[in-house]
Amino acid sequence: MAGHGRMKKWKYVLRDWDRGIAHTYPTKLMTNAYENKKIMWNTSVLTRNGNVPFVQKFKVHKNLPSVQNFEAFNYYIDTSRNKYVTSFPSLDPRLHW
Repeated sequence: MAGHGRMKKWKYVLRDWDRGIAHTYPTKLMTNAYENKKIMWNTSVLTRNGNVPFVQKFKVHKNLPSVQNFEAFNYYIDTSRNKYVTSFPSLDPRLHW
């Protein structure tokens, strides 16, 4: 999070990613307590102008598959204009423009 307790906004997270500053996992997830756990990453909604807080949550999710299948995402990853970021539309129809 950006200084003085304020939340970092999405537009700055995206700027960092565009500059090659990779996303990192919280230190807590790198401990032995989380070794071999299946973790799901959720973020807050990103608006068109990115002027909204970036909030992320990491959850242990026992129902995730042990081996990830990237097949369905390969096209998006391979054709992304930014090698650090790939985005997908929300599955929630209320969030479609």
